[in-house]
Amino acid sequence: MFPTCLSTPRFRPGSIVLDLGCGAGIDSLIAANKTGPTGRVHGVDFSLSMLSHARAGDETAGIENVKFREAEGQRFPFSDGTFDVVLVNGIFNLNRHDIFEELARVIRPGGVVYCGEIVLNEFMDDEERAGLSNWFS
Repeated sequence: MFPTCLSTPRFRPGSIVLDLGCGAGIDSLIAANKTGPTGRVHGVDFSLSMLSHARAGDETAGIENVKFREAEGQRFPFSDGTFDVVLVNGIFNLNRHDIFEELARVIRPGGVVYCGEIVLNEFMDDEERAGLSNWFS
């Protein structure tokens, strides 16, 4: 979860949000609450299993402004300039160039992309740590 970006002023009511790598949909549901009934959140993941968890959570929470769908490859099923905010979490094992090229296509001018990766630094060796550092540089 991105506690800092989920409370940022960029999350305004009515925002259209993409949650890429949505997993079980926790960030999507939080974003849906922040965007309000006029906003829209699209949770996208590559795992059908995780999407089934996300959809179940959505039904339980009764939130109507979020939709979950499967990503097919590294091309997103959205028009150019669709999103005000994009959350990217846990997808950095994919091709970085392709992902960011696609994010640049779907984000609106002036939109914002938040990227995060959950990493247990204490269990990483030096080579893994260097690889992660290079990924973000």
